[in-house]
Amino acid sequence: MTHYLMSSMGIQSLRQTGVFLASDYLIQGQLLQLDKEHGTLFAVGTAKGLLFWPKRSLIAGFIHIYKFVDDSKSLELLRKTQVGVPLFLCRFQGRLLTGIGSVLRLYDLGKKRLYIFADDRVPRWLTASYHVDSDTMAGADKFGNVYFMRRGSNWQKVKWEQGKLNGAPNKVGEIVQFHIGDVLNCLQKASIIPGGGECIMHGTVMGSMGALLPFTSRDDVDYFSDLDMHLRQDHRVWKRSYGIQFLTLPLDAQRKNADELDRTPGKILKKHEEIPILPLDEQRRNAQMRETEFLGRYSKKLK
Repeated sequence: MTHYLMSSMGIQSLRQTGVFLASDYLIQGQLLQLDKEHGTLFAVGTAKGLLFWPKRSLIAGFIHIYKFVDDSKSLELLRKTQVGVPLFLCRFQGRLLTGIGSVLRLYDLGKKRLYIFADDRVPRWLTASYHVDSDTMAGADKFGNVYFMRRGSNWQKVKWEQGKLNGAPNKVGEIVQFHIGDVLNCLQKASIIPGGGECIMHGTVMGSMGALLPFTSRDDVDYFSDLDMHLRQDHRVWKRSYGIQFLTLPLDAQRKNADELDRTPGKILKKHEEIPILPLDEQRRNAQMRETEFLGRYSKKLK
């Protein structure tokens, strides 16, 4: 992902086109390729009459699309679309992904304007985002939630249909949502160990780090869902750390939980060895201490 800051020379060159005025505030620029006809294009996000004091306000926001002419020595305006404040511009799968206020929008070139390709049904206060694949994206909001969105399978059939209530004809649906408990400021796909599977790493404003690991089989999903149901009697101590404390249970308690899960204690331990669970911060360690006390009371009840 590459972003381009506007130098004083670049701003002067763009103002000479007659499109930008002294009241236009240039926010961000991005190189992209929307179609083969125009080749490489240059997208610029601007705000007209933007004020930060005493109260942040603006008249309107725009996205300008330029093409390179004269052997890339000058720019020619192709499109100018009025939107909100375009805080984020990024190329994605041959389209322009923009962050406008609290909304993510995917644009394509239309006739004399940008075409709104897809948007979300729910307004969100986005703090971080990452594109997992061509159909899926991960996002986080200011309330400490992380979620995954995916576009529908019939998006090609309704590509050129009109949207309802000024919305895009295509909608992205939420797959899963999880509450982290802290505001996320970055998301990145990475591998924890060399040669291992990929996961979504995240960082928070309080300095902690975490990982979201996808399950590769339905059996793992059913297993951890059942284990969650049997062990999270106190939700405050349940943050995936119950797997480490399973070894501290008495043998009778281990056998009882294993029988309820239709497994043996050895299979449960092997499953947790395959999916390592490591505490990442002091809060997680405190949760483990509280969980140890709870599991001790739970084992006494079984006796």
